[in-house]
Amino acid sequence: MLRKALDLLHSCTQANPESIDRLESIVQRAFDLKTNIHRSREIQAAQHRPENRNTHALRKRAEGRARRRPEALRPHPDTEPILSRPRAHINGPRRVPVLVDARGIPFLRIKKPEPPSLSRVLRSKLDARWKKILRRDKLEDDVYLAQQEDKWDAIVDQNNGGRWETTVAECLDYTIKTIQHEDQKNKELAQKMWEVVLKERELAEKEKEEFRIQRLAQAESVNGVAAVRESKHEVKGIAAEGSKEDIAAEKHDKRP
Repeated sequence: MLRKALDLLHSCTQANPESIDRLESIVQRAFDLKTNIHRSREIQAAQHRPENRNTHALRKRAEGRARRRPEALRPHPDTEPILSRPRAHINGPRRVPVLVDARGIPFLRIKKPEPPSLSRVLRSKLDARWKKILRRDKLEDDVYLAQQEDKWDAIVDQNNGGRWETTVAECLDYTIKTIQHEDQKNKELAQKMWEVVLKERELAEKEKEEFRIQRLAQAESVNGVAAVRESKHEVKGIAAEGSKEDIAAEKHDKRP
């Protein structure tokens, strides 16, 4: 088959009209076959559209589009800062938040499950921190390579007024300070969040005690009303018995 194809191409190079017509016919048939296959696939796809079962990929794509929207980057106008807690007045029992450490990033868990927005923020911060750590490790390796470059420049006497190690060391120092600064900010944020937890606990205990006293007062009030009703009932019973005795005495006096 390959030998025939080569012979046909060689004959076409010799300007043989039969070979040229045959080659054009082969190319046209191949083009028509490709067109028919493409058209049949389009018809089949329109009639039998397969269900996309990769819901995880669809969800990730939707989250990516949501993150790219400008309004998704702005907080909700009714959202209160987490550090504005504890709230003075709430409806229902107070839920004390739990301080959680997500690999060095603190946050307050109010309830379960966590909202998707919180998961996205945590994942984004953790990914950014991990990239800085990888950059720091790579720069530490690059420092050694830069030192070797400086040694080679000293051997060939081509220093050009600068050192490779200086530039790499500056980048490494900047990366380390950035990581340390973010860790310090997370530490301070964790301390503020812990103070919020302590205040929430204090208010929860206070409200629990107030609710207990209120329940006791209500119970005493109910018991007092019941006692008054019972005493009135006893007075009525005594009065009824006294009237019966008086009637019996009058009947006894009227006898001959």
